[in-house]
Amino acid sequence: MSILKNAELPVEQMYPKVQRKELIGKNMGATGLSMGEITIEPGGEIPLHYHSMEDCILLRQGSGEVHIEGKVHKVTAPMTLLIEPNLQHKVVNTGNEDIRIIYGFPGVDVDRHLVG
Repeated sequence: MSILKNAELPVEQMYPKVQRKELIGKNMGATGLSMGEITIEPGGEIPLHYHSMEDCILLRQGSGEVHIEGKVHKVTAPMTLLIEPNLQHKVVNTGNEDIRIIYGFPGVDVDRHLVG
């Protein structure tokens, strides 16, 4: 069993204006799931990509757009999205405040394939 203080976990700069904090994963001893928190500053985005497994996104704060397979979806917290495997998607912060996302994957070896 692991009990972690989220405030003490390291923050990774994923992309410009995008920070990620791994909450649960292989580094913590998990064997079957991953979870983390992403903050996207206004004007920032997670670029177009896909995973070979389902991607669950809980939008906790903010608003913006989620692009899935070329279709644009306006999103405003609180919302939950389930993105099927291999669907190309990206998240764009078009609002005036940070977007805060909790994400989850049904595995610890999560692949991320950037498109373009």
